[in-house]
Amino acid sequence: MHEYTVSFLAYIIWDPVEMYNHLTNGWGDKEHEIPFDIYHPATRKFVFDTFEQWLKDNPQVDVVRFTTFFYQFTLLFDQKQREKVVDWFGCACTVSPAALDDFEKEYGYRLRPEDFVDGGAYNSAWRVPRKAQRDWIDFLSGFVRANVKKLASMSHAAGKEAMMFLGDQWIGTEPYKDGFEDLGLDAVVGSIGDGTTTRMIADIPGVKYTEGRFLPYFFPDTFYEGNDPSI
Repeated sequence: MHEYTVSFLAYIIWDPVEMYNHLTNGWGDKEHEIPFDIYHPATRKFVFDTFEQWLKDNPQVDVVRFTTFFYQFTLLFDQKQREKVVDWFGCACTVSPAALDDFEKEYGYRLRPEDFVDGGAYNSAWRVPRKAQRDWIDFLSGFVRANVKKLASMSHAAGKEAMMFLGDQWIGTEPYKDGFEDLGLDAVVGSIGDGTTTRMIADIPGVKYTEGRFLPYFFPDTFYEGNDPSI
């Protein structure tokens, strides 16, 4: 007998974090939102126009905390609502036909499904990266950083600080990749899971300050009658 795997490109029709909230917080019949990709010019224009209007409508805000810039981390659940794949630094949700075409023009070769899928499984960022993965991260971060810099500049022009939330936004910003300090971000905030994440946040270069936010979040899976959230 033989075992086969099939790799294919699919649209994400559920925002991963919203999927988490539906499952964890019981959002019920709330209509789910479809993530959009700012790699497309019309979508990118919508994002910046919306942010420009938001800055005008919120003069009382001193610090703009961006929860997610453009690309989500990889977060997948099964049919029993169990968390099966979580990769804060993975690039599985960053692929689009337009980006793949531009990558080929710039790097001289075309990426294959196996560059994002590893032996039929989701390729984890914790594996030693192959050349194609490194090239994709470089390509993606060039695009993301240019647009993050624009958002930070818009915040500063409105008299506000620009703060990045670590986990959701690592992808493309790459805080430990050379040049992060050129983005113009004032701060990074992240969730303190353990000593490793504390150090990871505290050591990020090129910002005025870093902030650690203690877990757990105020979610029903932690705060409910009879549970001890202090642990």
